[in-house]
Amino acid sequence: MSLPVAITTAAPKASGAPAPYADEVTDQGLLRYHYEGKDPDQHTNWWLRKCWQERIPLIYFHGVAKGVYLPTWPVYIAEDDPTNLYVLVEIVDPLPRSTGPANTCCRRR
Repeated sequence: MSLPVAITTAAPKASGAPAPYADEVTDQGLLRYHYEGKDPDQHTNWWLRKCWQERIPLIYFHGVAKGVYLPTWPVYIAEDDPTNLYVLVEIVDPLPRSTGPANTCCRRR
């Protein structure tokens, strides 16, 4: 069985338009990560559900600019909400945040 190793939130658009999905951090410190599309049984959403059921660690890539991502590992799916089309993601040990790409950001090659 193939399951994902990472999830990604895209960076906001350079034009100032929001990212395609409105992923956000809740008041409880969990990431609300939205499903792809509107079908909770779409394969990518099913994979997230399977990672939740089996408590599989994932890498989370947070887009900070076009082609620049801040990685965090490990993260776990803490809750699945197929009715509202999202999962809640627990960030276990976040990397230190920095504004400098040399310390924490990965550039796409």
